[in-house]
Amino acid sequence: DYEQRAEELFREGYNCAQAVFLAFACEKMDRDEAARLASAFGGGLAGTRNTCGAVSGLAMAYGLLRGYADPTDKEAKRAEYSARLASLSVGSA
Repeated sequence: DYEQRAEELFREGYNCAQAVFLAFACEKMDRDEAARLASAFGGGLAGTRNTCGAVSGLAMAYGLLRGYADPTDKEAKRAEYSARLASLSVGSA
């Protein structure tokens, strides 16, 4: 279960972004590489207390697992942004 794995990683000392991203990314990429990639998103983007690191980590995990890769595929980009906006809007009212 990803939630439990993320909590375990956080308790090991990873920041929120790293913990969430690593819970998903370890299936697809090297653990150290994934930890370095997510490291600057902790503390709400490098400790600035802006966008939550857990949200950033989840967005990165989604991109890794289901994101688009072709920069010329405008329809895929629109669909991706629309889907992410809808998921981020849930419960924000």
